[in-house]
Amino acid sequence: MPRKSFMFTSRKHSRNGIISVILGATSLTGLVAAVIVSFLNRGATPLRMGGVGLVGMMSCVLGFIVGLLSTKEYDSYMLFPRMGVILNGLAVFAWAYIIVIGVYGLNV
Repeated sequence: MPRKSFMFTSRKHSRNGIISVILGATSLTGLVAAVIVSFLNRGATPLRMGGVGLVGMMSCVLGFIVGLLSTKEYDSYMLFPRMGVILNGLAVFAWAYIIVIGVYGLNV
């Protein structure tokens, strides 16, 4: 027999979680743009791409911290904080991989 009562809640989406998702998406978009520009220029990228990398790395680290802090908020949905932590974790790993490959080179 289906339940016919309704349960109302005061839970809301976390503002910091949404900010974390936006920072992660921005960082990953910058990463994709930097890779595409580097590929089209056959590795001879302009110096601006270094700035894109620096800003992308800083935004994903900041987004990761904000996402972790937003998971501790009381009475809010956990969709955006968890998505933000995952996106920013992937972005940190991807940027770190690009930096390590750039510093040490890729010997294939």
